[in-house]
Amino acid sequence: MNPPTDISQLAATITLAIAPYLPYLITVTKTAGLNLAEKFGKKISDETWEGIQSVWHKIKDGMGDNEDFTDAVRILSRNPNDEDKQTYFTALLISFLQNHPEIAVDIQGILKSNDVSVEIIAKRGSILKKIKQKATRGKASISADHSDLEDVDQEIS
Repeated sequence: MNPPTDISQLAATITLAIAPYLPYLITVTKTAGLNLAEKFGKKISDETWEGIQSVWHKIKDGMGDNEDFTDAVRILSRNPNDEDKQTYFTALLISFLQNHPEIAVDIQGILKSNDVSVEIIAKRGSILKKIKQKATRGKASISADHSDLEDVDQEIS
């Protein structure tokens, strides 16, 4: 398989996929993590959890003791929905994946083999602009509660 043509998109997808589960990925084992995920309302299938863990381990093992990565993970795990923290984490992933195209190919395969579910939620007067979601399977959704959406494009094929 060829390296992904859009590393930025892949990095953003990885961030969105693993950010909600970082607290579980960095602190607990597979079984305990899945139970915690269910307890806190993040109901996911065993297959999806295994895919998230596989992606996480490829990144974590590849990054090794990189201090910037370790700090970004720690900070993002405290507030997985913080867009600034997600942006920084994504930037680190872009650099990492550009330097490790073989890992990018592996992760792309993992993500394609699992059902993908991407959800963007805007609350309390948020403004979302220029959002594009594209999924080849699974679901993508955007919801807004007293918020504005501008230039939103969703495609599921």
